[in-house]
Amino acid sequence: MRIHTPERVEGDGWTRLQARIETDSGASLPESLWFDVSTGFDVSTGSDGSTGSDGSEKGDEARDTPARAEAFAAGLLPVAMALDEPLRLDGPLSPRLAHGLRSWSHAVATWWPERFRVVPIEPAGYAAAPLPPAPGVASCFSGGVDSFYTLWRHRPPREEIPEARITHALLIHGFDKDTDAEDFRRLCDAYRPVVAELGADVLRVRTNLREFRLPILGRHGLVQSFGPFLAACAHAASDRIGRLYIAGHASYAHADLFPSGSHAVLDSLLGAENLEVFHDGAECGRSDKVRALIDVPAARDALRVCVLPPTFDEATGSVRNCCRCGKCVRTMLTLDLYDDLADWTAFPLPLERRHVWTQESISRSSRRSLGSAMRHARSVGRADRVLDLRIALWWNRVLTPLRELRKRVS
Repeated sequence: MRIHTPERVEGDGWTRLQARIETDSGASLPESLWFDVSTGFDVSTGSDGSTGSDGSEKGDEARDTPARAEAFAAGLLPVAMALDEPLRLDGPLSPRLAHGLRSWSHAVATWWPERFRVVPIEPAGYAAAPLPPAPGVASCFSGGVDSFYTLWRHRPPREEIPEARITHALLIHGFDKDTDAEDFRRLCDAYRPVVAELGADVLRVRTNLREFRLPILGRHGLVQSFGPFLAACAHAASDRIGRLYIAGHASYAHADLFPSGSHAVLDSLLGAENLEVFHDGAECGRSDKVRALIDVPAARDALRVCVLPPTFDEATGSVRNCCRCGKCVRTMLTLDLYDDLADWTAFPLPLERRHVWTQESISRSSRRSLGSAMRHARSVGRADRVLDLRIALWWNRVLTPLRELRKRVS
């Protein structure tokens, strides 16, 4: 796979980084990979770009330097590994990122050898970005429990280190859900006042990287390699941000740290000299994060955990959850065990026992969350929910072999 020399194109409200892509196998993929980064108002600086050391706008300073290849290398390495093709770059690559990607590739090839193979990374040379790290601090933000918790955790005064305080919530169009352009615009409009209440601004990135990943990796491969996707979008915005938090979905408990596309061991390998990447929030489990968000009023009308495309309250424009998919039911159940569900307008439908019984918990982490919820239900004396969760666990033990049989037959 060859990544041609990237170029930067300025548009109306967006800066595009793009590069032509060729594969050795002639795979049917788009001709170019691109990242669009919004250039809107920045609440952390009161300007359209952060100020450089000489008093100039850092956005202008960055535009005067050649476009870099880090975003393309991070985003396309899993695709090159799945195609078993060397990743060749016409331009230079950060030596720190090159070293990190090499280590990352060995880890995922060990975890999933049937899909990923270690391939050479061959840039035209090694050179750090010419500009120092930007002062902005971003956190990938989906509106879910993990990303809301990370945004809350790093707001002042809770975050005592000024350089660690989040200034931008990074919203990505083209990540893992089939969200059209209008829905993405509505999501950004809905979340802008919410994240502003937590002291940050919305930073938008849109990309066609999914069009390279999905045909080659499949949906399972997307899940197994989404950390580099998030880091790639941050590298594309590195003239605005110098630190990225990737909100973790698992705790540091040994049993929780199973192989995953974003991982406490691997995410920090995805940074460069001008962009630090941190895996965040693994000091507590999902139930503890939900408990923390009870004290965050902004989350009550804006939390979005649903696996379905976004829906909105037509009167207020706020996001709404379906209240019936597995992620919705598990989150509602946790809030119910804390006796707080009724006050969450993001979940407009009631939680009925039959929905707990029949929820699908396909992934390993979701099945573990059922066991965690059962322990929580016992600790608060909710015998009814203990019974509901026993039924749910039994239901999924029956369903899982049937799903595997169906896969083999099909």
